[in-house]
Amino acid sequence: MTSQVADYVAALARCCDEGSAIATGVAGAVAAVDADAGALLGDESAGPTGSAGVPDRRDDEPRGAEAGDPPGHGALPPAVVAAARAHAGVEPRRVDGPVTGAVVALEGLGSLAVARAAGRFTDRELELLQGLGAVLAQRVAALRALGAHEERDRLLRRLTRIQRSISHRAPLQEVLDAITRGAQELLDDSIVGLRLLDPHDPGRLVLASAHGISPQMHESLRHGPVGEGAGGRAIAEERLVVIEQYHRSPEGLAAFRGDHLQTAMAAPVRSEGKVVGSLTVGSYTPGRRYSADERQALLALADHASVALTDAGTVASLREAQATKDLFLAMVSHELKTPLTVIMGTLRTLERHAEALRPGQQRDMLQTAYRRGRDLERLIDGLLVGARAELVSGPPETCDLHVLVADAVSGFEHLRRVEVGDVPAVSVRVDAAAVRAVLGSLLENAVAHAPESTPIRLDAEADAVDVTLTVSNEGALPTDLSPEDLFRAFRRGADARSPGVGLGLHIA
Repeated sequence: MTSQVADYVAALARCCDEGSAIATGVAGAVAAVDADAGALLGDESAGPTGSAGVPDRRDDEPRGAEAGDPPGHGALPPAVVAAARAHAGVEPRRVDGPVTGAVVALEGLGSLAVARAAGRFTDRELELLQGLGAVLAQRVAALRALGAHEERDRLLRRLTRIQRSISHRAPLQEVLDAITRGAQELLDDSIVGLRLLDPHDPGRLVLASAHGISPQMHESLRHGPVGEGAGGRAIAEERLVVIEQYHRSPEGLAAFRGDHLQTAMAAPVRSEGKVVGSLTVGSYTPGRRYSADERQALLALADHASVALTDAGTVASLREAQATKDLFLAMVSHELKTPLTVIMGTLRTLERHAEALRPGQQRDMLQTAYRRGRDLERLIDGLLVGARAELVSGPPETCDLHVLVADAVSGFEHLRRVEVGDVPAVSVRVDAAAVRAVLGSLLENAVAHAPESTPIRLDAEADAVDVTLTVSNEGALPTDLSPEDLFRAFRRGADARSPGVGLGLHIA
């Protein structure tokens, strides 16, 4: 017996996978106890694990222990003999007559069954069979542990590559495709899909990445409602969802049910803690079941999709913040430029034509430059404080509308002819500096773009509720700009000749 066990162990040691170990183990057990056939029966198909009776007995005759058969003795039904032929590859010498058999339970591996056409198994053979079964169970357990370790190692390598893509800020689509491709390779499944909530319609899903799905199927699955299928349920229930017998389940997507998908599993994908999608795998293999390790692998991949989405959102926020910063600096520069334009134009006029100006005119021009200088000082102070609102917003004050309009126009009349219409005699409570800044932007835009020698007008109207100030000038709208485009940031006509970046009307 010792020699037989040693040879058996040596044969199993040469097996590198679970399938070959089982085939070798069953065949070795059949040979060791001089059986005709054998089979390793899983828990679901094991059938009897003790006495099974003798096939030629009538159904009402006692069987097994009731008939006095020792434990472990009896006959294997034809199904076991057929299983022995399929699993062990050992052709029984005779299977059409009475068959005696022995079945021993294996820890974590179902049962090992052997059968022969004549003669019961002795106690020594049963002891040997039990020992060989224990060796087989240990070898299969070791191979499974090794396989699980290798699977975890594959998962870790795959996750490391995905992590590297995320840390290197690879394009989001590239990362998502790597995740779905990794899920297909790791789980050896037929299809993989990553669906995300539609940002424009949170009740619908968009297929963001997929592998193993035909173009026709891809098109039909591009959009779908939340809650349908394994992926939809994973989002709605915020948990891992498995649907077995998918083709028969009313919870499955119609397209996959019609395609006879057998099993599907989905895990939720999050961004900043909120569920925003799901990662789904599916198999067309009948009887496919997802193990605990496979479920954990899918959850790990879904977590990496979550990290990628969160990181992409962070990058987008940083880019938006940078764009906001750039816009802020451009707006600040523009607002600093408006009073500076008036100051420089006034001083230039004094420099060139001081002898021709009356003292009163010179005094008025200097006072205008001084007021604009104070506006410039206020803007710079606000910039240094770092408060964007302070650049254009101050405390409201009550002032005469006529005076407010005159202050806004002051200085521009020396650059171009500015016609001021009738101004209603009303008092308004406003942020006077902000109104002057807005009118200054409108007037500067008119000066820059109106044809030479054409007038620029500022009109004012008032009713019981509103005051309307209008700056108008002659000119043609650029052919490549709509009226709405005029008030968008950084929009300028292709033939614009004046300096600037296209922020004046946007600021106003």
